[in-house]
Amino acid sequence: MFVGAIKKGTSLKGFLDGGILEVHNLKIRHDALVQEMLSRGYKHNSPLDFEPKAIMGYVNPQKSLSDLVMRCPECEARNNGY
Repeated sequence: MFVGAIKKGTSLKGFLDGGILEVHNLKIRHDALVQEMLSRGYKHNSPLDFEPKAIMGYVNPQKSLSDLVMRCPECEARNNGY
């Protein structure tokens, strides 16, 4: 989704300002997810042809965890006391 938006020129400002996107790590993250999918027996058919031009964005781990536990009761139970 992010790579498609970048290629179309769609703004990612909200994701960047919200601390949930590191453009320079999209390929690394994609490759890690591919490996996880393959290890679970899923097929992968979405090669990623993207190399960022600059370091852009950051991920705020505390905010990411907070968002996750707010959206997923099971995750909240696993992270009780976070």
